Amino acid sequence: MADPKDLIRKFEYGEKLKSEVSIANQLLEQLIGLKDDQFIGGLRILEAYLNSLMMEIKLAQNVLGSKVVFSRTARKLTEAVGRITLKEWDEARMCFSEALTDVTTICAESFEALAKLKLM
Repeated sequence: MADPKDLIRKFEYGEKLKSEVSIANQLLEQLIGLKDDQFIGGLRILEAYLNSLMMEIKLAQNVLGSKVVFSRTARKLTEAVGRITLKEWDEARMCFSEALTDVTTICAESFEALAKLKLM
């Protein structure tokens, strides 16, 4: 059985990442309506935000001692950057959706394990 501290950390990082992926999706929706220079500026901001989010995932992986945790999330966010650059909006939305699903699953698994230990 996993260490309760690790389960709590995984749950906490997962909850934070869920919020951050949702924000990225909202930023994408705002980007779609922009034109010309505004679009270029908005794209830079969204890319910077996603790069920060990727750093947050790496930090979580280091703290948890596992490169596997949130690895699918990281892949989907990387794919989203490419899709956004190509203006493939529906595909980018799908990437965010899949990243959110991955994080939610990790949170749920952690929560269930903590519940079994009567810590939640």
